[in-house]
Amino acid sequence: MPDDPHPIQPPGSAPPDQTATGDQSPPRNLEAEEALLGTLLHNDRAFEYVEQLRGSHFYVPVHGRIFEAARGLIQQGRRADAVTLKPQFAKDQALAGIDDYLERLVHGAMPPEAARQYGEIILDLAQRRSLMEIGARIEYNASDVRVESSAAAQIEDAEQRLFEISEHGKGPGGPQPFVSGLTDAIHAAEMAYQLGGKLSGVTSGLTELDDLLGGFHRSDLIILAGRPGMGKTALATDFARVASKPETVIPREEDAGKQKGIVAVFSLEMAATQLANRILSAETSISSESIRRGAINDRDLTKLIDVSKDLEELRLFIDDTPAISIPQLRTRARRLMRTEHGLRLIVVDYLQLMTATRNHNSRVNEISEISQGLKSIAMELNVPVVALSQLSRQVEG
Repeated sequence: MPDDPHPIQPPGSAPPDQTATGDQSPPRNLEAEEALLGTLLHNDRAFEYVEQLRGSHFYVPVHGRIFEAARGLIQQGRRADAVTLKPQFAKDQALAGIDDYLERLVHGAMPPEAARQYGEIILDLAQRRSLMEIGARIEYNASDVRVESSAAAQIEDAEQRLFEISEHGKGPGGPQPFVSGLTDAIHAAEMAYQLGGKLSGVTSGLTELDDLLGGFHRSDLIILAGRPGMGKTALATDFARVASKPETVIPREEDAGKQKGIVAVFSLEMAATQLANRILSAETSISSESIRRGAINDRDLTKLIDVSKDLEELRLFIDDTPAISIPQLRTRARRLMRTEHGLRLIVVDYLQLMTATRNHNSRVNEISEISQGLKSIAMELNVPVVALSQLSRQVEG
């Protein structure tokens, strides 16, 4: 039996069993693919159960083309069946005999609800094939010393690709019952009540700001904008310092008595040492300039040492990689969430220093892409993101 048989077979012929992978060939299940397509063409209500699927998930290219054609018709509000699909392939000489094949697929149709299981099988096998491809790529790059990227860069690239596989196929969240959102709202109100009725998010450390906002709420993107030299970094660093203290209450956690998670600061402008200097200054009331230049006395030095011991307890991580991109930031944030049992807050300093993933004809479009990416991260990780933004002095006129 050939490894990749042509899917168009005479009516009545039994499809081969393609699930076994003992020979290390790509895992696939043609029976599941054919059953899903037949069910979909017989009753397009089956599409409700496989909205997350795409043509690329099918092992056989023709199956993917049939699914995409049917999907396009259904999304246009039109019927997708053997009759309406025939014109889609009429001019393709490579698909001679597709008419009979479509009819054969319909004859193997199952109830629409069965499409969910077929879709899960197809998606799982597609992800397994992607894992095999990534594994081969990792092995090739790691063994080729001529590859320019370092081992650390290759690890990050692999993590990003694995993340894309895990996300690919999930599709949009779709409608959810109102009671689900209502339950979350009541839970947030209960937590705010238990904390005195003023704070329902991560504290900023500023009482008046917390009174106005109720803290930084999960999935929110907060843009802190200002002209150069106005103290944006100092303020954001203070947000991170307060939120990362072990005694800081995090209302969004299910078990408020068991503090989890960390604060991640992505500093594109200052090195980690400079930020640590600022935090030391805030805790000791010694100017950061004096600390940097060593213009301190014995009493100040003793105070700095004592405070530094307390600061070691801060649940704070600083990434000072310059020109970081949205995919890189997402990968590192997800890694911290996994290894440090959650994230309390993400701070980005600052937005304009990030690198866009695509070439844009204007700076405005580039910043728009980065802003959308940060909001996406806030939504995906369910964590507040505070991003600093530099305003031009030209606005002063």
